[in-house]
Amino acid sequence: MAAILFILPWAIGYMILPGIAYVVRSWQRLQAVLISPYVPLLAYYWLLPESPRWLIQQGRFKDALELLSEAAELAEENKTEDKRDSNFLIRVLRNIVVVITKRELRTRSLAVFFCWFGVSMVYYGTALGATNLGVDIYTYMFLSGLLEIPAYLLLWPSIERLGRQRTLVLLFFICTISISSVALIMFYFPNAPSGLKIFFSQSGKLCVTAAFHLTWIYTAEMFPTRYRSLAVGEGSCVARMGSICSPYIIDILGEVSAWAPSAVFALISLVASVLALLLPETRNRAMLETGSSHGETSDPRIDTSSERSEA
Repeated sequence: MAAILFILPWAIGYMILPGIAYVVRSWQRLQAVLISPYVPLLAYYWLLPESPRWLIQQGRFKDALELLSEAAELAEENKTEDKRDSNFLIRVLRNIVVVITKRELRTRSLAVFFCWFGVSMVYYGTALGATNLGVDIYTYMFLSGLLEIPAYLLLWPSIERLGRQRTLVLLFFICTISISSVALIMFYFPNAPSGLKIFFSQSGKLCVTAAFHLTWIYTAEMFPTRYRSLAVGEGSCVARMGSICSPYIIDILGEVSAWAPSAVFALISLVASVLALLLPETRNRAMLETGSSHGETSDPRIDTSSERSEA
């Protein structure tokens, strides 16, 4: 529940944005207004310590050791020794693909990575699709932000009652139906009322919003501790690839046909819905430590003690 409430400020900022954009019409001034709250954060340059990993990459081992020693003292842990590792880059590259190379994790990794890609593409595709729908962009954006709140609040009882997997599959599938309806309306009834297109588009947006947040939670729950943060980080990276594609699909493909972007987003959502069926259920099950399936405390196929010793 805390994870869901934590994201509510995003929805509030989402709703405020179109109001600011409506008042400040110049995009240069709008950018200046939007970045002004972040100016005080420049003080973090002097307030926050440097990343130990970055210091090691730069060969500043003494500075990294001092920083880690301070952290160890705060945690009442023993000081670590400065050990230079000539194979650091090789180990980093190996860790990037480790969740795919592990046979027990490969299927769920590829499936969940596509879900990340698809949910991000569809999320930003529906958020930025007002121009293709021919509706007022300010009203559309405000409604998108407003509907984020019920999307987050309804997600919690859904995952508790239906489970993570069923909820994710259902959200993607309803999103597919909603966005497909938009494409069909625009194809067969180009002069249909704007309210009808907004209804189906925002219905899909509500579902994909909930799916996006669920993907964060679900990914962390289905991977063992050793690979959990790595899987979430790589999934988020794949998601950015999907969001990068969204505006190009809307602008370039939208010039060819106004209904085509919605058809693409619906297809991606459908594929994600099918692939989500391959993911394991995690409701009411302990978080994985080293096991490949829930309910096991240890599985030698994933418990890579040799790799741990290298690290």
